[in-house]
Amino acid sequence: MNWDPVAGNWRSFVGHAEECWGRITGDEFAVIEGRKDELIGKIQAR
Repeated sequence: MNWDPVAGNWRSFVGHAEECWGRITGDEFAVIEGRKDELIGKIQAR
């Protein structure tokens, strides 16, 4: 998957991701700020 579109549309992605991964909060998504490695780490941790 090409990460550039996700990082470019981060706010839109967060809305969809919160529906799928409700255990990750909006504050955590704000800290991640489109960084792929941090998102993967949060998903794995939950």
